[in-house]
Amino acid sequence: MRKTGIIVLAAAMICGVTAGATLNNGSTAAAAEKATNVIANNSWKTAKIIDVVDRDNYLLDDGSLWRKSIDGPVIEKLNLKGIIGSKDESVDYYGWTQDGKVANWDNYSDHATVAAQSSGVKEITGEGLAIKNDGTISWGRGEVEGISDAIDGDKVSTYFTVLTRSGDVWYSTGYAESKPRKIGHVDGALDIKMSTAYAAVLKEDGHVTMLDMLTNEPPREVGSDIASILWKKGTHVLITVHRGGTVWSYDRLKKYPAVQISGLSNVVRLVDSPDELFAQLKDGSWVGYKDGTTTPLSLPTLTGMTLLTTSKEAAIGDSIQLNVQETYSNGYRLTRHPEASEIEVEKPQVAELLQDGSGKLKVRGIGSTAVSLRTEGIPSSFTLKVASDQTLTGAAMLNGSVYLPVQSVFKTLGGSVTVANQTFTINLGKNNIVLQKGSSSAMVNGKPVALKGKIQTVNGQVVFPGTLLTDLKLGGFKWNRDRQQAELAVGVTKLVIETPETAKIIKAIDLGSLSKLIGKTYWVNNFYSAGERFGKVTVKDIEVSTDPNGVKSYEVIFQGANGVTYNTFSMVGASRIPQMLSDSDQFLTYDPYKKYQWSQAIWNKIKNNEVSLGMNTTQVQFAWGNPTVREKGSASNGTQVEAWVYGNRSLYFKAVGFVNGKVIEVWL
Repeated sequence: MRKTGIIVLAAAMICGVTAGATLNNGSTAAAAEKATNVIANNSWKTAKIIDVVDRDNYLLDDGSLWRKSIDGPVIEKLNLKGIIGSKDESVDYYGWTQDGKVANWDNYSDHATVAAQSSGVKEITGEGLAIKNDGTISWGRGEVEGISDAIDGDKVSTYFTVLTRSGDVWYSTGYAESKPRKIGHVDGALDIKMSTAYAAVLKEDGHVTMLDMLTNEPPREVGSDIASILWKKGTHVLITVHRGGTVWSYDRLKKYPAVQISGLSNVVRLVDSPDELFAQLKDGSWVGYKDGTTTPLSLPTLTGMTLLTTSKEAAIGDSIQLNVQETYSNGYRLTRHPEASEIEVEKPQVAELLQDGSGKLKVRGIGSTAVSLRTEGIPSSFTLKVASDQTLTGAAMLNGSVYLPVQSVFKTLGGSVTVANQTFTINLGKNNIVLQKGSSSAMVNGKPVALKGKIQTVNGQVVFPGTLLTDLKLGGFKWNRDRQQAELAVGVTKLVIETPETAKIIKAIDLGSLSKLIGKTYWVNNFYSAGERFGKVTVKDIEVSTDPNGVKSYEVIFQGANGVTYNTFSMVGASRIPQMLSDSDQFLTYDPYKKYQWSQAIWNKIKNNEVSLGMNTTQVQFAWGNPTVREKGSASNGTQVEAWVYGNRSLYFKAVGFVNGKVIEVWL
C-alpha cells in the first residue's frame, strides 16, 4: 500500500471506520488526499504555540502545524485544534480540526492527510482514542459499544479508559473479545489519565482519585489544588500541575508522597514526550524540562534570505520569475514571491518588477542591472544581463559625427518614446529626455544639454548625435568604418545600428569571390530547379544565411529569359557554388542550340531522354548522360565500333552500339 493510503487508513480507523470499508473503496484515498488543505502562509510568523508533541511537531494558534517530514521541517495550514502523538516513540501523530475531522502524519510522509470521511471529533487522547461530540468513542477497531456520554478518555497500546459526564469510569483491554467494564465512579470528575495499572481521575475540587484497573483495590485520593495531570510514560509516577503553577510528582510505588519538581513554576499545562517534559507557562510560552534544566521551545527564527531567479540572462520582452527563499533556524526553507517593496532594480530601464504580485521581472531594454533584495537586514542580489540579437538600421555619418535613430535606439535601451509636434519625449530609467527636431540641444531632466549637431531626418528616420548617450553615461559607441555601422556598447552588451550600405558590405564579405558569379549567364542542362532544359538563365543573386552555430549556407537565385526567378536549394560551403556551375552535366556555358544545329525532332528526343538509331555520340550523351563503361574498337576495313554501357546487369542496365559514330543498336 502506498504511504498516503496507510495514513488515510490510520486516520479512518481512529474515527471508527472499518479497515475493510477503506480498502474496498478506491475513491476514499483520493477524497482524503483532495481534502488535505496545505496552504502556503505567513501568518505563522506571528502566531503562538498552543500544543506540542515534541520539538519537531507542534501546533500554532492560527491552525498551522510545524512537523518533520522526510525532507526536513515543514509547516502546513490545516486549521487544527489539537495534536497528539504516540507515547511509544511510534512515528504516528494525530490531530483534529476545528470542524471535527482527523489528521494523521508521520516523519516520512510528504504532507499530513485529513480524512474526508471523518467528522464530529471533539478530541483525540492517548494513543489514538477519539472522543466525539455526541459522546461516543472510537479507535482502530471502530466505535466502542456500551459507552455513551463520554467527556474524556486515555489510551495506552490497546488498553483504554473512558470518563463519562456522570462520573462513571470505564476500562477495556481493547481486545476483540473484550467488552468495556465499569471500574468506578467519581463525582465532579474533569479529566482522566491512565498508566498500565491505574487510572487517575482529576476532580473539580483539585483532588485526584486513583482507581485500580486490574484488582478490587479501593479508590485512593491524592494531592490537592491540582489543575492538570499526566502519567510519565514508562513509570509509576503521576505528575501534576497545581493551580499556583508549581509541578509535583506522586510515585505509586512510594505510596504517593507529594514531591515538588524543582525548576518549574508558573506552569499551566504539561505534555509528556519521549525525550523531555514540555510545560506551557502562564504567559503562553513553552519550555522543555529534563534533568532539572529548562530549554525554551520557540518558533524558528529567520537566519538567511536568498533572491532566486530563473535566469540571469535574458532578451528584451522576456519575463523572469523571482522568488525569495527564507532559511530558518530549524533548517526549514520557505520559497515565496517577493513583495514589491523588497526588490530594488538598479536600472529600471533594463527591467522592472510587475506590480501584480507575481514576482516577475519584465525585461525592457539591453544592458545589465543589479537586482537586489533588501529586507530584514539580510541582502541578496544578482546581476541581470540583457542582450539583443536584433540589428537596428538608420545610423549615419554626417560631417564627421555619428547619428543614431531616436525611436529604435531609445526603445531598445528600455525607454518609452512619445512624439508630438516634432518633439520626442523619452522616459529612460530616471531620466526624462526631450529632443526637438531641428534643435542642437536636448532637455535632460529639465536642464539643457548641448548636442554635437542638430536633430534631423536622414533616410526617413529622425536621428540624434550619438555623443548624447556618452554624455548621459548610457553607453559608449564607435564607428566601424569597414562596415559603415555604429556599434553601441551598453555594459557587456553590444548593439549594432547599420547604415543603408552596411548590408551590401556584409554580403560582399560573406560572398567573397562568389560575387563575381552574379550576372553571369548559363544554359540549363540536367539541373532541374532552374527552369526548362537548355533554357538560358542568369545568376541574379546569391543569398547567404547563417545558422545559430555560425555555419553559412548559400542559395543561387537564377532568372530566366522570360523574367521568372528560380531559387535553388541551400548548400553549405561557398566552394559548392562554382563546382555546381562548372559541372557541364548540370549547366552549360554556351547556347547548345547555336552550337549544334540539330533538328527539332532530335532536341525533343534528347529532352525526353530518348535514344534512337542514327543519333551521334554527342546526342546520346545529352539524352542519357555519361556511360558507366565505354569500349572502342575498329574492324579490319577501318570501321570504328563503339559500345556504351549504363548501369550493370543487376541494376538499371542499358547499352548503345555505335558504328562510325552513329547508333546502330539500342539495348534496354
